[in-house]
Amino acid sequence: MSEKAQNNSPRWLRRLGWVILLLAASFWTLFTGAEMVSGLVSGEAASPGGGLLEFAVFAAPLWLGAILVWRWPPVGVAWLLLDGVALVVLFAVRALTFYVPPPGLAMTALTLVLPPLAAGVLFLVDWRRGRIH
Repeated sequence: MSEKAQNNSPRWLRRLGWVILLLAASFWTLFTGAEMVSGLVSGEAASPGGGLLEFAVFAAPLWLGAILVWRWPPVGVAWLLLDGVALVVLFAVRALTFYVPPPGLAMTALTLVLPPLAAGVLFLVDWRRGRIH
């Protein structure tokens, strides 16, 4: 592999990691915000407190991971990987406790579990390659 290709590879990995992380964090922020607003508008039992709890579980760890990766890459990588593993455990327990249809499991995996794991791995590879050179 040429020197130029080695130097461009980490940038590409880092950029892809940022795209995945920011898209997922934005999606979950929009999703939880829309749930809070729809609950308030429709007068259903959904409360802003429930929406804030969803935000704290789904979106806030992604935003925190983005801040940590930006300021302290190794800590951010560890946080994203830990977040992804914790979500795998959380939803595995939920799937074993309650019936979750396969499309629901697939959607949960693609939108909630996979982004922090994928971004964490991309940032890890980028960080490790940067430290080697």
